[in-house]
Amino acid sequence: MENLTDSLATWPALACDLRKTIDQRVRDHEIRLLLSYILGDQGKGPLGVDCSA
Repeated sequence: MENLTDSLATWPALACDLRKTIDQRVRDHEIRLLLSYILGDQGKGPLGVDCSA
């Protein structure tokens, strides 16, 4: 696994405070994106997640 600190430092969603997100669906979506980036299949790229926005 690559350096987790470097990965998290480049993740744009971390710039916002998820505790202040008004809509629970937005918070849940950003958490799913972050988890897919950290745990997801590297072959799909950093954001290999399906979302029906």
